[in-house]
Amino acid sequence: EGLRLLTEAAPLPGEGHGDLQDQAAEPWRLTHALREILREDESDSTVQRAVAQLLRARAALHRRLVMDPGKAGLRAFREGPEAAGGAALPLPGAKQVHVHMGARHLDVRATELRSAPTKPEEQVKHAILSERHGHVAAAETGWVPHLSRTVRRDDTDPGARWAHGARALAQADALVAAVQAAHDRGERPLRALRGVDLAGDERTGPLWLMRPALRRLREALDPIAAAERLPAPGLTVHCGEDFAHLLSGLRAVHEPLRCGLWRQGDRLGHALALGVEPGRWARDRRTVPMRALQRALDLVWARETAGRLGVALTGGELLRLDQELDALAGALGLARDGQGGPGVDPGEGVKALVALDHALWELSAEDLRGMAGQGTQEPSLRRAELAPLHALIESGHIDGGRWIEVATGPDLPLIERLSSALARELADRQVLIELCPSSNMLIGALHAPLDQQRLWTRGLSADDLRALPLCLSADDPMAFCTTIEDEVAYAWAGMVVAGGLPAAWARGWIDEALSAAWRGRFTLPAGA
Repeated sequence: EGLRLLTEAAPLPGEGHGDLQDQAAEPWRLTHALREILREDESDSTVQRAVAQLLRARAALHRRLVMDPGKAGLRAFREGPEAAGGAALPLPGAKQVHVHMGARHLDVRATELRSAPTKPEEQVKHAILSERHGHVAAAETGWVPHLSRTVRRDDTDPGARWAHGARALAQADALVAAVQAAHDRGERPLRALRGVDLAGDERTGPLWLMRPALRRLREALDPIAAAERLPAPGLTVHCGEDFAHLLSGLRAVHEPLRCGLWRQGDRLGHALALGVEPGRWARDRRTVPMRALQRALDLVWARETAGRLGVALTGGELLRLDQELDALAGALGLARDGQGGPGVDPGEGVKALVALDHALWELSAEDLRGMAGQGTQEPSLRRAELAPLHALIESGHIDGGRWIEVATGPDLPLIERLSSALARELADRQVLIELCPSSNMLIGALHAPLDQQRLWTRGLSADDLRALPLCLSADDPMAFCTTIEDEVAYAWAGMVVAGGLPAAWARGWIDEALSAAWRGRFTLPAGA
């Protein structure tokens, strides 16, 4: 009832149905709706949580003068000036939005349905039916099973991380079994299952933990796709979205390519760190609190990857990185001096942390199950390449180690070069990045939607005309109370209202983003 009151024209006291454009009626409806939703006798809090999230998201967006939080995005832009008599919308130039965005709904020609594979046998059957009915309606439809990276932050047991990785593996195994069974029945399930999505809290669920499950899916689904004469399912990794230090965010964006998971046609979700202007980021925060292990992995990535991205480290930068890595290795209990004292011999800490980084990416499915106490090959966990990981476990720092304060200034010159080089690498490989203006603003604490100038431009710089392929996504529509139409509107507002760009530029950018989404879709046309 509360949700209905928020979205429909409810009768006012003593009146007939009110007009939604009646500004005086809206406060009454909202108050009445909240009373209905927050009743004390409400035993099920699901609706309460959903509406609280809706109001949180919409209020945050409204606070940035994006739109009326009670109305849909593109529709409010389109209909607002006429229905409201050309006034009342909190957007300068609302009439321009109407002119430049056109007077029609988006033409949705393909839909990717994302959900967790909780009951894979049933879901595969439903996906096959949905795909068939979708083509009857002249729309492409595909299921994209979703694996979550999120490990509960209040779970301080280091074993929770291994258990989460093992659960993801079990999900992958069950999904593969369901697809194989449907394939054996001649149903061509990979016409319907068109991709895999990895999202969630990347701070608690790093990619190295989830890589064994993703590899299991790829290695099992690729042969089935080949047998069905279909393109292999794609992969979307949400990354570089939630980070303490910008170096951590850039590392997360690069990891799918670095670890060999990404291949042509795959997508990255958000890649928020790539659009952050490093100088502005550093000015806004002089220091950053973070875990010692995360800082160590960031520095190892910068040290090991800079050359591959074409970034030459100066002698001073390399010395500073090595000295800090030695200190971090000592703090994490991974290195000691030659006499077993508390210090670390120069260079020994660097070797220990580089070996640890390699060990994390070498984890196999059986290793992960063994870490979670579910494996059958315990001796394999003692092989030489995993020794640094066991050293970290035995030191008690596998949860990330102690908290440290990291100054942002010393890293800034290196971050600026790494950020530009990573953007060039993604542009050269034509890696499609899904942007979600609303969730990026809420999670990334941006000043406005699409507050990332690098992502506006059609070239990386005035001297470099390479362009990043970008498209718009609704991310998790339920969590962020959004639609694709909303995201188009937010992007327009971010560029034109907040960014001061010409409306024609924004329209061209949005048209290209929509075209990129169509080119980068995972779904298949009828008859494929």
